[in-house]
Amino acid sequence: MIEYKNKKIAVTGYNGYIGSALCNRLKKYDCDVTRVNIDISKSEEVFKFFSDKDFDILFHLAASPVPYTIGKEQKTNDILLEREVNSSCMLYLHKVLKNTKVVFLSSTNVFGDVDVDVVDENTKDNPQSLWASHKILAENYLNILFEDSICLRIPNIYGVDDIDSKSVLKPIINKVIDLALKNKKLTLYKNKSCFRDYIHIYDMIDAILMAGLFKGNKKYYVLGCKEKTTIFDVWNIISENLHNIPIDYNNKELNMMETRSYTANYDAFSNLTGWCPKITMKDGIHDTVKKLEER
Repeated sequence: MIEYKNKKIAVTGYNGYIGSALCNRLKKYDCDVTRVNIDISKSEEVFKFFSDKDFDILFHLAASPVPYTIGKEQKTNDILLEREVNSSCMLYLHKVLKNTKVVFLSSTNVFGDVDVDVVDENTKDNPQSLWASHKILAENYLNILFEDSICLRIPNIYGVDDIDSKSVLKPIINKVIDLALKNKKLTLYKNKSCFRDYIHIYDMIDAILMAGLFKGNKKYYVLGCKEKTTIFDVWNIISENLHNIPIDYNNKELNMMETRSYTANYDAFSNLTGWCPKITMKDGIHDTVKKLEER
């Protein structure tokens, strides 16, 4: 993207799954990329790092991971730390960023348990965890405090950009494929009929870069694939790419975050940028299996 030439870019969460892929892509453009290597939960570190710097765009990807427990089961200290990382840091960034475009990654998990199959920007939020609530709080901070900002609510991302990345096995599909390669079987749970959105990492990076080029978009946009793909469908595609290995069924109870079921309509963001997913589920899984086998 020629528009990124000579721009000064900052990336938080640069060593994470999406962040490392974004930095890899930015290497192709003639821009100045700064990897933000600080603890963004601490205001003094944020102030010290950003106070004497000037950036055109901040890609704010750093986040606390989704907890496996529902909010009320978390320890108080963990809740407070997660809140600092996922939302309070917006307050600190606002104090030091001047004339900087901010692209923030939120999550479609904030929709929680809804009674529709397809969500979009008009769907009411119904968070099922404190983690999701903190993401919504961060979105509100962004919308109120920053003049030039855009938020992307993203679904499940998968695929392999760099097989040497330490975070390559964090996405659920990547992890499932890796376990299947080791154990020669797949496991499905009670949520096998739930819909899920899956976007390949390359399509995700395209969306992030397109978001960075638009001015004054003070709202969030939903990303997805529009396809009503069930977890059962995806696991079968994985099985086919692994010589039809068997799929077992586990009847254990799951929490509400794991039993949500919907896909997303990305038309609003597509109308703004022209973005749409290019990599099909079958092609994306085929490529992911091939690259993970190389490990």
